[in-house]
Amino acid sequence: MLDRARQTMSRARVFALVCAAALVGVACSDHSPQWSATHPTAAADAWDGLELARIGTVGVFPAEDHVLVRVAADGSLACNGVPVPSYRALGEALAASMVWDERWGPSRVAVVIAADARAAWRLVSAAIQACADPSVRATRVFFACRHEQGGATGAFAMFMPQDRGFLHLADVPPGAVRPVTVRIRRGGGVTDPLAVTQWLATTPSAERPPVWLDAAPDTPFDVVLRAADAAARGGAPALCFVGIPWDGATGAPVAHLANESGAGELPWTVAIAGITLEEPVDALPAPAQVTDAVAGFALDEIGDWPPPMPEEEVEPDDDLPPVRDGLPGDDEPPAPSGPR
Repeated sequence: MLDRARQTMSRARVFALVCAAALVGVACSDHSPQWSATHPTAAADAWDGLELARIGTVGVFPAEDHVLVRVAADGSLACNGVPVPSYRALGEALAASMVWDERWGPSRVAVVIAADARAAWRLVSAAIQACADPSVRATRVFFACRHEQGGATGAFAMFMPQDRGFLHLADVPPGAVRPVTVRIRRGGGVTDPLAVTQWLATTPSAERPPVWLDAAPDTPFDVVLRAADAAARGGAPALCFVGIPWDGATGAPVAHLANESGAGELPWTVAIAGITLEEPVDALPAPAQVTDAVAGFALDEIGDWPPPMPEEEVEPDDDLPPVRDGLPGDDEPPAPSGPR
């Protein structure tokens, strides 16, 4: 993840979506839906009241145990059918539902986020950040969606890093393909996210860059997911999200960027600095209906991108005294500071 300025939950993070046995479920009230303890997406009323985004890259829901997080258009939250009053409460509910094989490893329980297409991106981004919290470490994240042709329900995979918590431009080794940032703002670009697909498709596969998706806080989730779908359809090797600035006083994501006042009547557009995108003239071919496999950005290890940095050779220091046996911490390495 990339932060523009470090503060509570970071002013802006980039979720690297390149890359979990029994599920300890959240207790349901007598009035809650009859959710499956391990596969809540199988419930008949899982999508009631939600208008799911329609995209072209739609795969299956996770086969392993998973938790269902609902984000309504008005920002109300629920975890496995139980309403939660805040993102802090959502994080606690997720943490209670996770199962880890290793002390600092990722959870074996996946998370499916069913966000209303009309929900502001800041609301969905905050749910993703709850999944990335060190107390949760849910790296296998999926977004519930519908296929753009026919409306079949499925999932778009957006896996998060397992071996580091933040990504910076400095993490990209010399000679590696540099990421491009796709900005979603009101005005100043093209209105069809498939323009990104069209541009990536004309780029040789070895030169296609990872995509960092930077959406304004109030962007409808439908627009954000269609842009992520466009990157997948264009063959981008990886996708990252630029997170949302947080208001330190309220502890909530900001609603609007400071420089976007008065832009409310302009359409949502996508743009890449230094690159001229063109509105697609002809309809681009849509992927087949819901596939029988995981679809989206579902690399198992973040090590696939960016390429590993060259290791520095350190000369041994013979002047250092030998480590004495029995000191605290000698038996294991220091604990990392974030999800692994």
